[in-house]
Amino acid sequence: MPKWFAPLFIVATVGLIAIVGALLVLPSLGGASNAPAVQEVGVPDPGLEDLRIPEFSLLDQDGNEVDESVLDGEVTIVDFIFTNCPFACPGLGAAMSRLHSELEGTDVRFASFSVDSERDTPERLRAYAQESLGLTGFDRWEFFTGDSEQINRIVGEHLKFNIQIDETRTIELKDGGEMFNIAHPTRLFLIGPDRRVLSLASFSSDAEVNAMRDRARALAAAQ
Repeated sequence: MPKWFAPLFIVATVGLIAIVGALLVLPSLGGASNAPAVQEVGVPDPGLEDLRIPEFSLLDQDGNEVDESVLDGEVTIVDFIFTNCPFACPGLGAAMSRLHSELEGTDVRFASFSVDSERDTPERLRAYAQESLGLTGFDRWEFFTGDSEQINRIVGEHLKFNIQIDETRTIELKDGGEMFNIAHPTRLFLIGPDRRVLSLASFSSDAEVNAMRDRARALAAAQ
């Protein structure tokens, strides 16, 4: 072997070892920095562990008495609205309508709770669903109204959000009257089969709504 060959061979070998080592290390580093945290679809997101829909007794859009059992054993996406709301509610309705369409064929259900029991009668909710949201049936999406104290208890005590009269904003009604705005939750809630809150989504965030859609689909498929 020529004298010049040995040093060259050693350098080449060391270089090859270094390259192989780097290739082995890089995937693990990439995975550590880029892979999202794995969240079990049926486990509440951090900070939501104590939130759930409690017992209630309300009326649906047909005037039928309903209670919390309509959510038991189901995967449900929930929002809180009132039919005269010109602010967040159109966006909430659009996001719910989109999810309702994209999750057709799954067992995911939808429920909208009115925060305006004074004006949102069952008849008004039914008309709103048909005229503003384009619903032709209520087998997968129901609307609830009733005692305001119950709604306040659901939202305030159990979901840790606020409902309050907002006297800084006035809403003109179709009959010529006026009402103050009602400040209420503007998030979508993914509710598991045990009525626990699993995740929240801002109606204005496509990424959050998409994540909720995918998680709801996976959870329903696992039922």
